[in-house]
Amino acid sequence: MTGRALAIAGAAIAAIGIGLGLRRGLRTLDEADADTADLTDESFTFPSGQRIAVTTSDGGTIVTETAGAGAVTVLVHGLTSSRQDLGPVARQLVDRGRTVVGVDQRGHGDSTPGSAGYSPARLGADLADVLTALDLRDVVLVGHSMGGIAAMTFAIEHPQICTERVSHLVLVATTPRAPRFFRKPRPRLIERSLGRADVDAAVLRPGTALALFGRFGSTRLVRAALASGQRAHPTEVASCAAGLIGYDLT
Repeated sequence: MTGRALAIAGAAIAAIGIGLGLRRGLRTLDEADADTADLTDESFTFPSGQRIAVTTSDGGTIVTETAGAGAVTVLVHGLTSSRQDLGPVARQLVDRGRTVVGVDQRGHGDSTPGSAGYSPARLGADLADVLTALDLRDVVLVGHSMGGIAAMTFAIEHPQICTERVSHLVLVATTPRAPRFFRKPRPRLIERSLGRADVDAAVLRPGTALALFGRFGSTRLVRAALASGQRAHPTEVASCAAGLIGYDLT
């Protein structure tokens, strides 16, 4: 078989593989859509509660919202996100008799950065400021992605406050160190890419769902995630990402 024939055969096999993968991805997506069909638009917002803005030690403002009654769970979101994206989880916890505190990390949601920038150490210090200012105790502290980085850094660098106020630490889809290939991001590139994807494209929807949510991704969850990206502040997101360069707690 000639090299050209091999190339054609390889391309055909790849096309078949992509086609089968797309069909399987769409089928998985449809199943996930059925599982989340009962979620209302309200489900994708943080439950209404008491909003308190905490002034950090470097002059930033961390906005929190507290809903429910009972033992306390603090939810900390990831990069490009906000407390609103944790709404479905928060509502389930409130329904199960817990107090839930949503935290907008600096530069995200309704919060503003202070003079110290966006290093993991500063994100951890923000959580120390929040737990102290709200006088929260026996807390289940939940950090997702960059929120997990903030939570881990808080626990390591503020052990006394952590011991006094946190009973459990829950880490979701996060890491103790930045990938070695991670480089300083370009703000303009982030600004152009945030929320630009068209989730109506049949080829993109299953891939985006898989990348963001694994096998639990649904069209609705993908739309919510991309809408959150559109609401994010590109310059702050880039600064947060740049602050993670060299991050390593191992």
